Amino acid sequence: MRVITEETFVREYRHGNRRKLLFVALCSSVAAAMFFVSLFFGPSGIAFSECIDALVNHKITDNKLADMVVWDIRIPEACMALITGVALAAGGAVMQTVLRNPLADPYIMGVSSGASLGVSIFLAFGLCIIPGLSQNYSIVVNAFVVSLIPMGVIILASSKGKITSGKLILIGIAVMYVFSATTSLIKIISDENTLSQIYEWGVGSLSSQSWADIRIAFVITVVGVTLLLLQSRNLDGINGGPKIAKSLGINTKFVTLYSMAIVSLTTAGVVAFTGTIGFVGLVAPNIARLFVGSKSKYLIPSSAAFGAMFLIIANTIAKVVLPTGMPCGVIASLIGGPIFVIIILHQRKKSLL
Repeated sequence: MRVITEETFVREYRHGNRRKLLFVALCSSVAAAMFFVSLFFGPSGIAFSECIDALVNHKITDNKLADMVVWDIRIPEACMALITGVALAAGGAVMQTVLRNPLADPYIMGVSSGASLGVSIFLAFGLCIIPGLSQNYSIVVNAFVVSLIPMGVIILASSKGKITSGKLILIGIAVMYVFSATTSLIKIISDENTLSQIYEWGVGSLSSQSWADIRIAFVITVVGVTLLLLQSRNLDGINGGPKIAKSLGINTKFVTLYSMAIVSLTTAGVVAFTGTIGFVGLVAPNIARLFVGSKSKYLIPSSAAFGAMFLIIANTIAKVVLPTGMPCGVIASLIGGPIFVIIILHQRKKSLL
């Protein structure tokens, strides 16, 4: 049997912390590098030298087209990729922790299907929860508000009595199917133009984001992730099981619903602008957990860093594969699906050892 001295324990503890910080630093560095690389790809056909000139000589360059494309289209798109990756991945990490299920992610509560239904209602019938808004913000408002309905259903159901994490997942799935079916019904009765718009929003896109949209999504994400990080101790207690949570004096039901509400609000605040982008909230926490473990104060920021890196890479690949424009959500799913299968197989082999 190996005897661990105090010196060895401290050395291994520090090594473990360095590894966790290294993972976050590596993901953040790759995300920053890909942010820069992504600025040189897009459908406008602007040369590399023109992009550099627009970056260096913003507002004073003679090439106004390049300046507009880089600063008003490509940079906002890259910023939204980072913000969305952080929001979805951090939310996925918290969902998997409170539900104690590695298959959980923000969309399992019906957030995505709710947002899609809200958008479909506006595009098909012109109905907005707040009348008088422009089309873009009518879509955003409908997507945001309707995406929160599933969470309201879960909170209402949980108030009727004791509810387990398994029941929460089942309720979320049930609501998701109801909303998805309603959206499909709207698609059936819609004309071709409306159907095309609904489909385009549903596959997820980071393009056409204004700086105002970026600011709103950024504030929502920063506030949401900060509130989740403040719950790290309680989340770890819940992840340890009912007995540990009870011994620590944690109100499991309240922390679970509170965390899920914050995740839903944060996810809705991003998805309302981008549409459906899958697998980020599912894959990122599972990969981060392999490197940093399950402790929330490390898992949440590590997942956020990996999510940002993953989505900015997916968005760049989308622009390289089809310069005329390919939805980022498609590439994210194509990459995320195989990665998730590999993770599952890896974990199964590990469990057999």
